Amino acid sequence: MPYEVFETTPEGADALADDDEVSRQTIVTRNGDAWDVDGKVVLVEGSEDALDRARSIVEDHDGSVSSKADEIKADIDAEQDSAAEGIGNIFG
Repeated sequence: MPYEVFETTPEGADALADDDEVSRQTIVTRNGDAWDVDGKVVLVEGSEDALDRARSIVEDHDGSVSSKADEIKADIDAEQDSAAEGIGNIFG
């Protein structure tokens, strides 16, 4: 599934979550500290139209597409996989 990782302000992250089209996609928001990013890191997975809309929103909030997108996506995926394994162990 297509994705984009954005570096943005807290307001930009809120605007992504509040947008009708973008909010229908998969959105994961984290503090940027772990990747030496000021503000928030937002992973959006979904349709190309929604990603275009997300880019526009982020630009309006002084954000940008992250140059660390692959690293951030891999870290978030690993975190989610680890959480899923933990739940599996509890209910397994």
